[in-house]
Amino acid sequence: MSALDPEIVALVAALDEESPQARDVAAARLVALGWPAAPVLLGLPSATASGRARCSFTLVGVVYSAQSRWVRGEAPLHDLRLAGRLGDLGPELALWLRRAVTIDPALVDTEVDVDVVRATTLEVLDRLAAAAGASWEQDVFGGLRLSSPLDPPAPTAYAGPLRVRATRLACTRTTDFSRVECEACLTLAVRLERPLAPILPLNLSVLRAHDDLDTELNATVSTLEADEHDASFAVRLTGLHPEARTLKALDLRITGVFPEDVEVLTWTRPEPGARLQSALCELEVTHVEGDGLGLVARPTAEAATIPPETFGRLVDAALLGAAGSDEELAAVECWRAAGSDAVHWRARWSRLDPRRLDRLQLYVARALFVSPTALSLRGLALP
Repeated sequence: MSALDPEIVALVAALDEESPQARDVAAARLVALGWPAAPVLLGLPSATASGRARCSFTLVGVVYSAQSRWVRGEAPLHDLRLAGRLGDLGPELALWLRRAVTIDPALVDTEVDVDVVRATTLEVLDRLAAAAGASWEQDVFGGLRLSSPLDPPAPTAYAGPLRVRATRLACTRTTDFSRVECEACLTLAVRLERPLAPILPLNLSVLRAHDDLDTELNATVSTLEADEHDASFAVRLTGLHPEARTLKALDLRITGVFPEDVEVLTWTRPEPGARLQSALCELEVTHVEGDGLGLVARPTAEAATIPPETFGRLVDAALLGAAGSDEELAAVECWRAAGSDAVHWRARWSRLDPRRLDRLQLYVARALFVSPTALSLRGLALP
């Protein structure tokens, strides 16, 4: 299915229909179609403010729902041949990736020849960039940009939607005249294929480490930097054999926590005290005034063990208000009082009066999915 599939184009156009019910049907279908709908929602701006608001709100549903299906299934492995001018390969890349592709003008005449077998998406992108003498980046929706200069080579492992790269390795040997103690320190950079975005920073643990003399090593991991897509970790390995020349294997597990089974909650004529409940949270309208509307979310018994910082990410801040056939996304402030597990939102609309809303919609995760991925770095030469 291409980015300009006629069905998707027609459904995006239907988000401008006068009937709210027709818009709901079109939005639900777009969410079900998943990632192929995203570039059309982004690239075909609606003629009306209401249509643009509905496009933005539907895009949130596409991102969350498609992500939920993606992390549950096996990430695809690709058999792919890319040969020719990079500029001519742009449309083929966009069709394969199902995302927008931008190529730096300085690279369009670069000839590449890449042939991969059973490679992950990130491995294909690395191989293509290396052949072009370029680097690559993805935007939050997975769109690809190829540009200069080339990223420096480094030991790399791939699995599923993840890549881990050893960007630095140092080794120290200390003697106290009776024995030699050796340790290695690595910096590992982890990248997650976008638009996947866990609701907590990625976590890395070392399952096993040993050198080329089969000495088992002790590992200590600390996080250097982490956001929704990328992270870097410092790994300290102690107990190296004094005569070891390589790290024979470093077996890792990277864990992400993702929202799953996302649904739309809808209040009809929201009034103070009105409540709606999902599996993980209960939401209540706290006040409705001319300058805004307040909401509070509290964890259900099923979510009682979820840390507050995680719970706050279960409810998306995209609040869509409707008055008649007019719809608008709210500007949202969010906070959590110290010592409380409840999360508060205050929503404001520029065109709509909160006291005259016919309905209010938002996305809520019904479950969390913990996704562990195993990777191994092998044969790292010790300096």
